[in-house]
Amino acid sequence: MSPRRKPTVNVHYRADGWTLPDYSDLAGCSPNYQRGLNGEPACTGTVVWKVVEEQGLVQTIRFYCDADLPAHVRPQVDNCPNCPRQCVQPAAEYRGDVEVSHLYRCPACDETWSTNRDLRAYGEAA
Repeated sequence: MSPRRKPTVNVHYRADGWTLPDYSDLAGCSPNYQRGLNGEPACTGTVVWKVVEEQGLVQTIRFYCDADLPAHVRPQVDNCPNCPRQCVQPAAEYRGDVEVSHLYRCPACDETWSTNRDLRAYGEAA
């Protein structure tokens, strides 16, 4: 039997919101189910984050508004290398066992760039 691997987590950002996989409606915030169980009102924020977790043959997709995105999957922001724009959100993220990669696109000048970070240097690797 092979050792159990951590799931691969990909985080995607879309400023105008995500639709459901069948395109029938805009996606709702994933924590709304727990809010309903707790008797709290549902989130009304725009769902701008999609978190796709894959482990073996199992794929889990969760949607979050900006306020509800869990800290452990929140991508880092970066500054555009081409113009003065700061705090650019990543367009995509890939997390491996020992590294995380972010792909960025500047909304001001349309410049694209990527970053790679070795998680072992930050004590975050599995």
